[in-house]
Parts: sequence; structure tokens; C-alpha cells
Amino acid sequence: MNHRQAKETEREPVGVLESGRLHLSLSKATFAEFERTFLEYQQTWLRNAKTPKERLVIKRRTAEDILMGACST
Repeated sequence: MNHRQAKETEREPVGVLESGRLHLSLSKATFAEFERTFLEYQQTWLRNAKTPKERLVIKRRTAEDILMGACST
């Protein structure tokens, strides 16, 4: 019998669902408004993050989201 404990599955990073909803709700926004909104939400997501790794993921994802917003405006 294997005595290793099963590795805990990582929880979904903070803000993933909200990020998708923001993209949809800001589809007609200017880039400045898009960027400002994502950066405001990023601060909330960072406060709710539990680990340094999770904070890095949030920062990377926010940067990618803002770049995608720049390409779509």
C-alpha cells in the first residue's frame, strides 16, 4: 500500500472568474478605463491572495488581461 499522501490540489487563483466577467463588461470601454478598472480589481485580488505565488499569478494575469484589452480596443 502506498503511504504517500495525495498532493493537495491547488485552489483556483483569486479573481479568475471576475477577470472574465470584467472583460465582457468592459468590451466597449476605452483602454484607459479598461486598464484603470483592472488595476483597481488587482488590488482587491492581491489583498485576498494567500501566498506569494498566488500574488505573482494575479500580477501576471492582470498584465496579460490589460495587454489583451489594448489589442481589442
